[in-house]
Amino acid sequence: MDEKVIVTDLIAEIRSILDSASTSILSSDTVKVNRNDISELLTEIERSIPEDIVHAKRINDEKDRIIEDAITDKERILNDARRDAQSLLDKAQEEVERRYKESDEDIERLQEENRRYLEEFYENSGPIKEARRRADEMLQNAEAESQEIRNSAVDYATDVLEKLEIQLGNLLNEVMDNKAQL
Repeated sequence: MDEKVIVTDLIAEIRSILDSASTSILSSDTVKVNRNDISELLTEIERSIPEDIVHAKRINDEKDRIIEDAITDKERILNDARRDAQSLLDKAQEEVERRYKESDEDIERLQEENRRYLEEFYENSGPIKEARRRADEMLQNAEAESQEIRNSAVDYATDVLEKLEIQLGNLLNEVMDNKAQL
């Protein structure tokens, strides 16, 4: 309590010095005071402030720094996650496109094989029913294989996106945990 009385007494003394100081010729808001008197009073006030208040200010300043660091870390983590997610999406898209292209090439190859087989069959034998049946069978096999490749590409993309979703969820939980700790 004595420290509070001392601080308030010192503040009152500064006010008294300011109130009794002569005003400047150029402005009524500006006064002339003895710098040493004011400096001594301010030094006395600083000495009179309890150590707990000084310590609390340091803690508050450190808390602000920790929060700023956490915000910076959160932004960095989110930016890294976004970049990683985009990279995974790009790779998945490339893989899907590659598999679609392969399936289209396989279909074209199988269709060409079927055309050649039919030409050869027509040239070398007479049973057209057998040729149509085999052609249909080959076409069905080609379509089934194509569908299987497409399904595989979709499954791959889904798997990549699910893993990405888990990673992003983990990162978000980590950020939320860090935020909660602050």
